[in-house]
Amino acid sequence: MLELVRYQVLNLRRVRMNIDVLLLRNLHQQQSYTQILITRSKEIKSKFLSSFFTAIIKGPTGRSWQDIEDL
Repeated sequence: MLELVRYQVLNLRRVRMNIDVLLLRNLHQQQSYTQILITRSKEIKSKFLSSFFTAIIKGPTGRSWQDIEDL
């Protein structure tokens, strides 16, 4: 009877360790995915701002405001 209890306790510990490992892996994957989303968001924001300011500088005709003033 005591052997059976020991076996069950060891089994439960093993299962708990496996669950802990799986939870840690899942947490790591979520952090990696979150980091990828943050990086991608920054890239998109940077490209948008770059395009936006380029459009403002070049004006509606695609030429720079300096070129338009020189006309």
